[in-house]
Amino acid sequence: MNVLIIGGGVIGITASILMKKKGYDVTVIEKNKTLGGLLSSVEAFDNTFLDYGSHVPRETGIQELDDILFENLSNEQWNKYKYANVGNFFKDKLNTDSAFINVSNQNKETINNILNQIINQKNSNPVNLNEGLKSHFGEYLSEEIYVPLMKKLLGDIDFNLLYKDSYNLFGYSRFIIANSFETEKLKQDPFLDERIAYINNKIGTTNKKIYYPKEPGIFKWVEQLKEQGEALGVKFLTEEYAINIDFEKKVIKTNKEEKYNFDKIIWTLQPELLKKLIEPNYNIPIKEFRGVNVVHFKYRGDLLTDNHYLYCNDPFMKIFRVTLYDNLTQNNVNCCTVEILGGKVEKIDSIIFDELKYMRVISEDAELIDFKHIYVKNGFPIPYKNKKINLPNFEEIIVLEKDYKNFFMEDLLKKMYTTLKKID
Repeated sequence: MNVLIIGGGVIGITASILMKKKGYDVTVIEKNKTLGGLLSSVEAFDNTFLDYGSHVPRETGIQELDDILFENLSNEQWNKYKYANVGNFFKDKLNTDSAFINVSNQNKETINNILNQIINQKNSNPVNLNEGLKSHFGEYLSEEIYVPLMKKLLGDIDFNLLYKDSYNLFGYSRFIIANSFETEKLKQDPFLDERIAYINNKIGTTNKKIYYPKEPGIFKWVEQLKEQGEALGVKFLTEEYAINIDFEKKVIKTNKEEKYNFDKIIWTLQPELLKKLIEPNYNIPIKEFRGVNVVHFKYRGDLLTDNHYLYCNDPFMKIFRVTLYDNLTQNNVNCCTVEILGGKVEKIDSIIFDELKYMRVISEDAELIDFKHIYVKNGFPIPYKNKKINLPNFEEIIVLEKDYKNFFMEDLLKKMYTTLKKID
């Protein structure tokens, strides 16, 4: 059986290994010069490769899949951690112990009010993000914290047009509201467990380890997976893309005038592109994207936190997320990557670097040596509701679609695995 995989990101590469191990002939077709998609790295400073944001692979908990993803990563070249050490900055305080917003400093009356508001929403049925925020967090937290935060992340947009749980796109599903003892009691209620977080990264960990190379650059993981696929006989084609699908003859034609026979197609790209191939008269709708400014900083000074990466949840600050390579690599590279969401920042000056100092991520006397600014125009799609693409039903095609519910790498890998395991 001939299997064609369209798209050479980490999902496509891993899918190719799985299908090859099933005994199929597998070819991966990738439009770009290199594989990996957003899991690529750029040479930012003198042989120092930095990533397009925080891309830290984590085990999925599926043994067969994790063996493919991580078994060949040598201890000499890779660091392995028991959990992701994530922090967040909120209301002038850097919490190095958790990624979640901490509201436990409120008075007892406010805490009880927050919990009662949430419990009273138990049977609600939200239909958009405005209603979804109130349903999940209660009116007080929604208005005081999460509406301003979502506006920072998604822009000045009508939340009535967005999916009810669009906050999951950024991992904002829980918050800290109590000490460790009270948290344990509250989390015994499944409804509250979905909303309340442990106070520390170490508590409630799933034993899913994370990995990062000892020299920065997550592209090394992509290279390792490619080598693994090639050793099995997977064919990787780059700078090539499909321009026609003939279902009667079961042939794909590419921009290079090549023709490839298929029994199955595994599609990992946007479903709109597939529908355009199937229905040439289909007008691809214009999808609204949120841009991402990726700024790599090289500095001289002390790093004040041991976090691997952290979020800035202050709605009035520009920074969204910071990746700290010294802690990920355990090498003193004195580099970090800052992500700023929205339109292109035309002038990168000391303001952004000063935010790192204000957040107490780096020392007050740190000096900016150099920076590299990259703007990703199509960073991620705005999660408008009711915009699902209806594809014709062809048994030869399996669509591994990324959406706001399956956006994080671990979720996409697990979805891909369970889908492909059903193939005979």
